[in-house]
Amino acid sequence: MHNYLSPIDQDHVDRTELMDLAEQLAAPGLIKHKERAIRVLTACCIANILRLFAPDAPYSIEQFEMIFSLFLHQLKGVAEPDGPYYNYHYFLLESLSTVKSVVLIFDLPQADLLQREIIQMALDMMMQPSLMKNVKLYLLELVQTLLEECDQISVELVADLFIPHLMVGSS
Repeated sequence: MHNYLSPIDQDHVDRTELMDLAEQLAAPGLIKHKERAIRVLTACCIANILRLFAPDAPYSIEQFEMIFSLFLHQLKGVAEPDGPYYNYHYFLLESLSTVKSVVLIFDLPQADLLQREIIQMALDMMMQPSLMKNVKLYLLELVQTLLEECDQISVELVADLFIPHLMVGSS
C-alpha cells in the first residue's frame, strides 16, 4: 500500500476514493500491531494520507492521538541505519519534515506534551555522532516547524531545551 500511495500526486487524487483506506489505516489493530513491520508501514501509509489530504486531515482527535504516538515511536528507527526497516523510518521522517504534517499535533488537547516529546526525541537523536547528516537535518526541520508553528512556547519546553545545556560544566 505504501508503494501505491507514495507516487500519487496531491493535485491529482480523488480524496473520496481514499476515505475508506484512511479510516482502515487508523484502526488500533494496525497502529498497535505486535509486528514492527506492520506498525512502520502503517505509519508510512498514514503519512502519505496526510500528504494527500493536506491541509484537511481525515482523522478525529482520538485517531490523531494514536497516530502521533505511533509516529513518535517509529521516528526513533532512523537511529538504526542498519535496521531492517530503516528506509521506512527515514521515509516517515522525511515526509513529516517536508510536508510539515507534524503541525497537526497543535489540534490535539495534549499538544504541548507531544511537542515536547517530539522535540526532545529529535534533539537526543541529533546528539548521536553516528547519525547521518541528512537525518539530522530532517530532525532539525521537525524541531524548527514545531517551534515556528506553535502559538506559545511553554515554560516546560524552554526548560527542556536550555537547562541541560546550562548544567554542563557546573558541579
